[in-house]
Amino acid sequence: MPKVACIVSDLHGHERTLKYIGNVSKGKCDYILVAGDITSADSGASPDPVFQYLNKIGIPIVAVLGNSDRLEFIEEYSNLENLRLLHFDWDIIDSIKIIGVSGIQRQNHGSNYFLTEAQFYHGLVKVYEDAGKPTDFILMSHAPPYGFGDITFDGEHIGSKGLRKFDEIYSPKIHICGHVHEDSGTFNLGKTLIINPGIQRPDQPILFLNLSNFKVGYIP
Repeated sequence: MPKVACIVSDLHGHERTLKYIGNVSKGKCDYILVAGDITSADSGASPDPVFQYLNKIGIPIVAVLGNSDRLEFIEEYSNLENLRLLHFDWDIIDSIKIIGVSGIQRQNHGSNYFLTEAQFYHGLVKVYEDAGKPTDFILMSHAPPYGFGDITFDGEHIGSKGLRKFDEIYSPKIHICGHVHEDSGTFNLGKTLIINPGIQRPDQPILFLNLSNFKVGYIP
């Protein structure tokens, strides 16, 4: 049977959303990919119940952190059996390499940490090379690439130009991102399919990615 990865983003520590993901994914997903804003640490809420719940779902989870998380979570939760947090690092699911970067680029929007556009691009190039220069690989980030899934309600593009440059040159098969709740969808940039699932709510279907043919759909 083809392996399937659930794709979610911007959970913001909401209890009902977490339970919904846990209930839907069991028996239907082999992996869960989370594109950041896992918690609401920027509000002072403890992240521990969120990470502990995700770990107890029992499905391997690969995630990046967003601007509502904190970078130190990578070290603090490195011992969780079913959860891997990526920041300029890579992992493998079902023989497919995933390259991940956490955080967002510098902008006039709240964040616990920032990256420059040069850091985004050059950091990802190094990870890509360290991972053996894969062909059909998945890129995960919280920030979207500039011009794709990045338009705010006021019409402003707030995506990363460093991420877009990386997509244009290295052509990941799939680029999963989040951050901009209101511009969810799928977008094509050359050979790359960009997926912004938007904010995950307990009343909306969960996206999935078929890892054998890279087709996207919704869990019924």
